[in-house]
Amino acid sequence: MKKIIAILFCLLFVLIPLTSCGKKEKPPTGTKKVESEFLDYKLYVPKDWTIDISTGFAAASDSKGRSVSVTEVSPEGDYASIDEYYRNFYWKTVRDTFGNVALTESYTENQTLGGYPACRYVLSFTIGEEQYTAMQVVGVHAYNLYIFTYFSPADLYADGLETVEELLGYFAY
Repeated sequence: MKKIIAILFCLLFVLIPLTSCGKKEKPPTGTKKVESEFLDYKLYVPKDWTIDISTGFAAASDSKGRSVSVTEVSPEGDYASIDEYYRNFYWKTVRDTFGNVALTESYTENQTLGGYPACRYVLSFTIGEEQYTAMQVVGVHAYNLYIFTYFSPADLYADGLETVEELLGYFAY
């Protein structure tokens, strides 16, 4: 009898871990997962958004022109902080690329991305005749920077913030 119980316990300890293998992760309600074999993070977007991974990074957009994307960057050089990298390298690149852009808000404390320290920046753009607002949350994980960007026509930016905050809450490495 002791041998049977011992065998049952052994089988139980072997089989329990196997039951979770192959189990598909269920996305948060009302969302779908942006999937690619090249992504080493989890990004969820609303079910009715269009996903695009053809550009080499994860992106999704809604029918009103709002979008989210995540870019993974391996920074060159030595930077003491996320904010130092953003202001001394990345921001300069954005400014040089778009020209008519302003950094309107920055939050360098008490921010996270995927549970890791991050900084948050809000930018305003003029492209042609159109006004746009972008929020970028820049986090660091495994020696890489991850830049989560929410981009929107300026007049629709505030309407999409609640959804974007939820998406940020679902983001994980």
